[in-house]
Amino acid sequence: MSYLKKLSIQGIRSFGADDESRQQIKFYTPLTLLVGENGCGKTTVIEALKYITTGDMPPGAKGASFVHDPKIAGETEIKAQIRLLYSDITGATVQVVRSMQVFQKMKKTEFHSLEGFIKRNNQSISSKCADIEADTIAGFGVSKPVLNNVIFCHQDDSNWPLSDGKTLKGKFDDIFAATRYIKALENIKKIRQEHAANAKNFDTELKYLKVNKDKAVELKKQVDCTKERIEESKNRLSEIETQRIPNRNELESIENKMLQYQTLINEKTVLTNLYSEKHRDSKDLEKRLNQHGMLLSDSDDELKRRVAAKDDWVAELESKLQQTRLSLEKAENKIVEIEKDREVNVVKKTKIERELQDFKSLDKEQSRLIKHVGQKYSISEKNPAAFLDLLRKAIADKKDELEKSTKIFKSNFCDVEASLNNKKSDHVRLTECIKMKNEQLSKTKKSLSEIKTKLVSLGTDANRVSLITSEIKKLQKKINELNTTDTNLFEKEIRKLQEQENALEVQVNKCCKDLTTISSQAAVKAKIDVLQKNLDAKRSSNQSLINKIESDVATILGSFCKETCKLELEKFLSKVLSEYNEAQIALNKVSVKLQSLENSKKSLLSEMQKKQSRKLSLENQLSNSDFENNAEEHVNELTQEIGKLQNKIGELKSSSFFYESYCSSMKEDNPKCPVCYRHFPNDDAVEEVIDRLQHMKAKIPDLLKLTEKKLRLKESRLVEGQSLIPVFNEITQLEKTELPECNEQIASIKQEIDNTRRKFEQSEEAFDSIDFNKKLADSVYPHVLELDRSLKECKEIEKKILLEKDKLPKNFVNKTLEEVNQEKELLDKKLKDTRIVISEKQNYILDHREKLSNLNSKFNALECEKNEINSSLQQENMLKEKKVNCELELSSLSEEINLANKELSPVNVSIEIFEKKLQNISEAHNKSVEESKDALMKMQNYDSNIAKNHSDLIQLQASQLDEHFKKITDTIQSNIDRKTELDEEVVGHRNTMDEIKNNIAQQATLAQNVEDNLRLRAMRMDLIKQKSKIKEIESNCNEKDYHSLSSKRSRLLSNNDDFDRECHRIQGSLKELEKSLTATNAEINSAQYKSAADDFKKMYIKSKTTQIVQVDLDKYYKALDKAVMNYHRLKMAEINKRIKELWRQTYKGNDIDTILISTEDGEYTGTRKTYNYRVQMVRGDALMEMRGRCSAGQKVLASIIIRLALAETFCFNCGVLALDEPTTNLDSSNIESLAIALKNVVRARCKQRGFQLIIITHDVRFVELIARDELVETYFKLFRNSDGKSRIEEHDIRDFIL
Repeated sequence: MSYLKKLSIQGIRSFGADDESRQQIKFYTPLTLLVGENGCGKTTVIEALKYITTGDMPPGAKGASFVHDPKIAGETEIKAQIRLLYSDITGATVQVVRSMQVFQKMKKTEFHSLEGFIKRNNQSISSKCADIEADTIAGFGVSKPVLNNVIFCHQDDSNWPLSDGKTLKGKFDDIFAATRYIKALENIKKIRQEHAANAKNFDTELKYLKVNKDKAVELKKQVDCTKERIEESKNRLSEIETQRIPNRNELESIENKMLQYQTLINEKTVLTNLYSEKHRDSKDLEKRLNQHGMLLSDSDDELKRRVAAKDDWVAELESKLQQTRLSLEKAENKIVEIEKDREVNVVKKTKIERELQDFKSLDKEQSRLIKHVGQKYSISEKNPAAFLDLLRKAIADKKDELEKSTKIFKSNFCDVEASLNNKKSDHVRLTECIKMKNEQLSKTKKSLSEIKTKLVSLGTDANRVSLITSEIKKLQKKINELNTTDTNLFEKEIRKLQEQENALEVQVNKCCKDLTTISSQAAVKAKIDVLQKNLDAKRSSNQSLINKIESDVATILGSFCKETCKLELEKFLSKVLSEYNEAQIALNKVSVKLQSLENSKKSLLSEMQKKQSRKLSLENQLSNSDFENNAEEHVNELTQEIGKLQNKIGELKSSSFFYESYCSSMKEDNPKCPVCYRHFPNDDAVEEVIDRLQHMKAKIPDLLKLTEKKLRLKESRLVEGQSLIPVFNEITQLEKTELPECNEQIASIKQEIDNTRRKFEQSEEAFDSIDFNKKLADSVYPHVLELDRSLKECKEIEKKILLEKDKLPKNFVNKTLEEVNQEKELLDKKLKDTRIVISEKQNYILDHREKLSNLNSKFNALECEKNEINSSLQQENMLKEKKVNCELELSSLSEEINLANKELSPVNVSIEIFEKKLQNISEAHNKSVEESKDALMKMQNYDSNIAKNHSDLIQLQASQLDEHFKKITDTIQSNIDRKTELDEEVVGHRNTMDEIKNNIAQQATLAQNVEDNLRLRAMRMDLIKQKSKIKEIESNCNEKDYHSLSSKRSRLLSNNDDFDRECHRIQGSLKELEKSLTATNAEINSAQYKSAADDFKKMYIKSKTTQIVQVDLDKYYKALDKAVMNYHRLKMAEINKRIKELWRQTYKGNDIDTILISTEDGEYTGTRKTYNYRVQMVRGDALMEMRGRCSAGQKVLASIIIRLALAETFCFNCGVLALDEPTTNLDSSNIESLAIALKNVVRARCKQRGFQLIIITHDVRFVELIARDELVETYFKLFRNSDGKSRIEEHDIRDFIL
């Protein structure tokens, strides 16, 4: 059972928002009392509990008004928080925290709910991750309406049981959770209707699915037959393919040998051409080297050594070049570094100049400041260090002066304060004395008034005694009348009715057993129904099938009998099939021959097209080249032109060397012409010749590139011409021999095709007539098989129905489920009426006994009152003496209070004088202290400024700026001198690099001559190797073998054509079969037939299960509706019973015997009725509506009692109930009886773990009545402090008892 432990409130309503104002309540079991005056925050506790558990704000309150007002707190932002610690229904301790925030804007306040937390088992969950409201409600184990309207009902809503009918109905519907069950019933009804509609659709669709399923079975049989024929054709193809493999292998071997022969012939031609070309190139190169005298006789090793030595020499020169280049880069890098160093020094120089200027200005500022401060504080010292010492001494003197004045102030202040405290203690003493006297005076006055009241009442008691005596006689008469009534007759009638009740219960139990029996039989009956429906469906489908095939079978067989139809049709099919096969064999022979001739014709036409296309491609190949007329003549011309270009390239390469040697010889002293060996007339002529030679040498590389380019073009054309010679030969052969032979063969085959086609047409006419009969029998045969199978299934189903009927039990109930349910409902109604009559008669007996008990209790009460009055009359003299003593005491207390007031007035005057004196002393001292502190602050500022300037000047003097400036100037000059030296070094390195590059160029010319000699020797060796290879090819070529291979190839090609014709014929028929198979498969795989069987099965299951679900939903609807009504009736009886007990214990008036909550039939929602509620009061046998007829006190009392009854009925898991101001509008007697009733409730439920009754009230008398039985040890007092904020304090309950 869930219960509360602690509640913490901060920033809600009148509870302050600071941490000090946070208040906490600890809830006790079984009772917690909260006492306080009006407006101190008692109802806020209920509001906080309601908000923390359900998240609902108080009625009529917006978010901002629920939080502490920012205007009262003097803040723009207020944060509020509520913490609740409780034990949930599982026994776990849970802490819930909800926080809020309010901002004060210019004209309005803005409310925000902050993030909340819920902590359980040391795990904290944020409101962003969980629904705190739902979790808390689940933890208490009751619904939200019960929390709002019963457990934590707000004071403004506490009288909801006597509100208008619509509001009352809404509250009770929420508490009973009736809306949820009504929606469930509506949903069940809606689902049942949907299933009924679906069942009709499923039955309709099932008929169409049955037709599709039968068609799919027939198509699958056709597919199997076609697949067998395809398999036979494929086997025949594989046999042919096996037979043609040896022929194909031999053909490939012959073609490879012929290709090898042709390759050797082509290779010989290419090698011969290359040999002649290389021979010509070697002669030209040898001639050119002899002309220039560069043909060397050294060995190949010696020449290679020269080339290697040249590489080493060049490598050495390049390494020197690299070293020189590195030296150049180092010098240039040093120049860059010197430039950077110079720039840095220039910047330093500028900085030092600026620091020198700052030093001078700072020195002037220091002198000015010392002069100013010295004049102000009379210090004549000019030295900064000595000046600082004198200034700091003056500061210390000022501080000593300030401390002395402070000590004097403290001594004066303490003297005056001691005098003031003495006067205040006198004032407190006199005030307390006056307060005590006043309290004693008020108590005495109260006692005096009570004594006077009692004396007055004693005067009327004599008359009261006679009235009580007459009332006692009347009560005695009524008691005697009630005793004469005989209740034994009612008890006999009750026993008879109970016997009737037992008999009805036996009948109801028998109906329940019948329902169980029917439920157990339902499965067998449902199976029999399903089998019978299947049998009817089979019979109807058989009849439709017979109507469909009867005419076709009669056409084939002459008559129709459904029992022997299958056997007769199978005999006819076997006869037709043999005739069909014979006709098909004859037709296939003619078709094969025709197909073979067509394939031969196609192969010849394709071969002819290939040869024609080959001829066209060869002619296009010739037309795209420059060798259209005679390729051999063009090849010879190109060979001569290539030789000329190679000679020219050799001349250009050697002339470069000669021009270089001529120029070098003419640069010597006394030069001669290198051609005629004559001397030149002057140096200008020599220079002119050298320039001309160098110009001609410069043109040689371009001329060499151009000539080499022409040579490459000519060589590529030569290769192209040599490759086109076989093309010319092939074109000639095609035109003269191969194409005419193909035309003659095609003409003869066309004549043979015409003769064969006439024979095929005659065989086809005979085959068509047999095929028509066969197709008709084939189309009917699947339907006949289906009919035969369906007839057998019908017989099987009939057997199953008989077997299922045998399974039915002997005690078979020959009633439907609805009939037994109706019989049970009638018996339940009779049983209910009988129980109502029994209850009414028992209530009459209880009321009779209760009236008799009430009259006896009233009789006893009057007797007691009579005795008390008699005893009080005897105490009259004693009360008169007490009255005289109280009057004397009052006069003496009044005199003492007047004397104390006279002594208090001069004390108040003295306190005011001392307080003014303290204020004047404090103000004067504070003023002088402020002036001294300002002066001291200025002196300390001057001290810090002068000290800082002095330290900066000393640092600048120590840095030696003049010496640094001179050093930097010298460094800049040395950088300039070093840069000049490095510039000269860079020029020297560049000249050295130019010389090394010239030497490397001379070595390249010499190396070219050596390479030409080595190339000539390599060309001679290649010529020898090519000549030997040509001889080897000539020995391998044999022309006789080539002709024998050609004849074999022709024979094998003819055999291959025969195999191709046979394969084409079989492939043609195979394609037709595959096409037919594809079409049938496409039809099977179509959406209509692909899953026809599965669709039929699924739809059949859907249809049957939907019907079963429909029946079950009907049962569920009736069972739930009945359970809801029964639950409502039982709960209302339980609530009214508890209300009756509490009302009779509590209410002391005689105008209302009891109250009850009555239910009336309201409007119908669908097929179900709803209830309206109202609270009625009972007076005798009369029922009257309580709303509008009861007083305010009766209204409050009725609402409390109804809430107590609801709490006991619905709060099984939650033992908490909070009552806010339960004594509102109640008189003293009803307050006392309410207290007694609540104590009885607490005593009855105190043994329950977690039961908590929380009472919030301002009525001290009510608390005293509850506290007398010591059900609780402490109570909580709520009050407002001096700041107007609510406070909660825990006190001992004995304060009320004493």
